[in-house]
Amino acid sequence: GRNEKGQLGHGDTKRVEAPKLIEVLGGEAIALAACGRNHTLALTESGSVFAFGENKMGQLGLGNQTDAVPSPTQIMYNGQPITKLACGAEFSMIMDCKGNLYSFGCPEYGQLGHNSDGKFIARAQRIEYDCELVPRRVAIFIEKTKDGQILPVPNVVVRDVACGANHTLVLDSQKRVFSWGFGGYGRLGHAEQKDEMVPRLVKLFDFPGRGAAQIYAGYTCSFAVSETG
Repeated sequence: GRNEKGQLGHGDTKRVEAPKLIEVLGGEAIALAACGRNHTLALTESGSVFAFGENKMGQLGLGNQTDAVPSPTQIMYNGQPITKLACGAEFSMIMDCKGNLYSFGCPEYGQLGHNSDGKFIARAQRIEYDCELVPRRVAIFIEKTKDGQILPVPNVVVRDVACGANHTLVLDSQKRVFSWGFGGYGRLGHAEQKDEMVPRLVKLFDFPGRGAAQIYAGYTCSFAVSETG
């Protein structure tokens, strides 16, 4: 495939026309991989994460912003073993074995879940973004009532995560779904098209017997399979 930013992990930026083993990872047992617009994450069976490709927004989690990292490099993280990962266009999500979620990369629409879009005015009135360069835990989960109240949702244990281009979904241990990030076209499932800066409970699945079993995200849309199938 295309390889302008080294997203194929072969140490160069040459296009590759057929599947080719990533030699640097040859000694690792890979359990999962995820692809963003121009970056890739790979998860080993031991719970380590390697990243390669474009890193101009910090989406590789290496603690810096560089144009490209063409060889697999272990991310800056020393917590519990990672069990799930997902990539958006220019951001990434990882989940540890205890159900904690971490994000890094571009925060433009709130898709990192840290209650900010990271926007600031730089020189010459140019808009730039304060990106997350290393994994940062997503700590706040909320629900919004019909009268507009915002209430915290405690003790969320994440079981799965999915990313669209600029939005994120999670499924928790109680079969609830939370979504956040860019809200255009209704992709967040909240009956409004507002961006959400922190994980917000999707009300449809917050009833006994109506929980979700699986979640998926397309580029600009979202899907869930209910527990009843």
